Amino acid sequence: MSGVAWSRARWTLWMIFTVFLIINVVVLTMAVLTRLRPGPGPQLLVMGPEVSLGVRLGVVLIVAVASWLFAQMLYKMLVRGDEALQVNGVSPREAVGSALSLLSYLLLVVCAYAFLGMGVWYWLPVLFLVVLVWSLLSIWSLVGWLPMLAALALAAIAAFIVCMI
Repeated sequence: MSGVAWSRARWTLWMIFTVFLIINVVVLTMAVLTRLRPGPGPQLLVMGPEVSLGVRLGVVLIVAVASWLFAQMLYKMLVRGDEALQVNGVSPREAVGSALSLLSYLLLVVCAYAFLGMGVWYWLPVLFLVVLVWSLLSIWSLVGWLPMLAALALAAIAAFIVCMI
């Protein structure tokens, strides 16, 4: 890719990654803070214990389908490039890692929301770190190291703000 098309695809990918990363960091920080210091402070709005498992799984299923569609659109955007500018996209191998890592971020947030309180305090931080390392390795080559560091810095600032509330 070159010129305007590469810039558009790169910044779209970076923006989606940054938004999903910040959402995950905020949810993870609020979940940990809710567990460590109950009482005043940021509390997650969670599905109550009266919500059935079927409703929880339905929410996860709906978001899984939506995140699959978003990942598929991102994959196509990266592979096709910009036909109007006659610019080729990136290789399918590079695009699939980026699309699937962003799909994982969205699913991670919804699973944490739907099943909060069911042992999420143990598996959420571990799963988040796995997805973070995976996405850094897959998106780093497409976006560059400076935008990735900026995304991590924005996520750290978001976590700090949540901790200060």
